[in-house]
Amino acid sequence: MSFTVPNLIFVIALAVMTIWLTFETTKGGLTDNRHHNILKRLTTRGKIVVFILLVITGLLICQELNNQRQNGNQVLKLQQERDLRDNKITDGIKNGVDSISNKLFDDISTAFKKQELQLDTVNQEIINIKNKPISKYIAPDNPVLRIDSTGISLLREIGPIKKYKLTIGVKDAGATNFEIKVGILTEYKDGIYSYSIINFFPDQFKMNKNSVWETGFTQLRSEDSDRLYINVNGTYTSLDGLNKYDINDLYIYEQESRKVIIPLNLLRKKILEIIDKMPNDGSMVRF
Repeated sequence: MSFTVPNLIFVIALAVMTIWLTFETTKGGLTDNRHHNILKRLTTRGKIVVFILLVITGLLICQELNNQRQNGNQVLKLQQERDLRDNKITDGIKNGVDSISNKLFDDISTAFKKQELQLDTVNQEIINIKNKPISKYIAPDNPVLRIDSTGISLLREIGPIKKYKLTIGVKDAGATNFEIKVGILTEYKDGIYSYSIINFFPDQFKMNKNSVWETGFTQLRSEDSDRLYINVNGTYTSLDGLNKYDINDLYIYEQESRKVIIPLNLLRKKILEIIDKMPNDGSMVRF
């Protein structure tokens, strides 16, 4: 970008020179006709007037050149702004296309996996995994969610309140997308039951292979309770989200032995029928 001078400076300089020229031309003669040589014919005042005219001419020429430079700078500035705007638009379009392309590729890859197909981008081929030799394809392990025999333990007891620790483990593979409700059915010694539902899994929670998740719950009227029935019911998926699993497990926590056991078919059916009839707000119901 070329260096330019504000036009105001030229306006002021031309005004000063014009005033000076007017002053010099009105105060006396500019020529002495006794001399025939043009230079000698000019008086001192005449020479000053000639100098002023040359300066004014030079100022006008410089002003014009300066205006041309200003116009050129303005055009260059507009061009740079246009190029910058075009670059931003181009970058935005490129980023949008890249994002859509990546999402489309991920969606296609996921869809292929569900159909037991694989996209080979190097050889530009679609491979049918199902038709590959068994020795070259190993099915992924399925995650198994469970509570083991020591998965429920008493942490502390304060009067009629007991605080329990609940440990839920996942075996063989990782799991996520837990849509699971844990129902806690309390059986009291006087034949009364209470039932509440708790979601122990945070949103977007992931469990790695052979890991455990420790949480807890509180029980009231613990001095009258006989057994706790823990119903784990819902769905979860593998870590890649491709495989979904249902779960509806029932566990019994014996207050005296403080062990977790799994009920057999008849008892399991009876307890699940009671759970189906129970309100989930913790209120007491007699059966």
